[in-house]
Amino acid sequence: MAETLKIEHLSKTFPGQAALVDVSLEIAPGEVHALVGQNGSGKSTLIKVLAGYHQPDPGASARVNGVPLVLGDGRAAAAAHIAARRPPRRRVPGSVEDVRRWPR
Repeated sequence: MAETLKIEHLSKTFPGQAALVDVSLEIAPGEVHALVGQNGSGKSTLIKVLAGYHQPDPGASARVNGVPLVLGDGRAAAAAHIAARRPPRRRVPGSVEDVRRWPR
């Protein structure tokens, strides 16, 4: 089965910190994957590079349905129907935000 998304040799370094080191990922049609890891393990960085928010280090390549994808380019990601969405914020009962919404 042909891959829908294939990423090879993706690395991303911030000053003093290697966030991703030689990551490769292949997702086939119909597959569901989850990014799971400790805080600081690079989950968000991987998504942000894929969606075009961060530039990867040189040497990475990606393909969507066999077509090359320029990583770190938001327009290229959008053209490939790739987008990142922030999860909804969770309200903590009794927090300042929760108190402001309390009916009077």
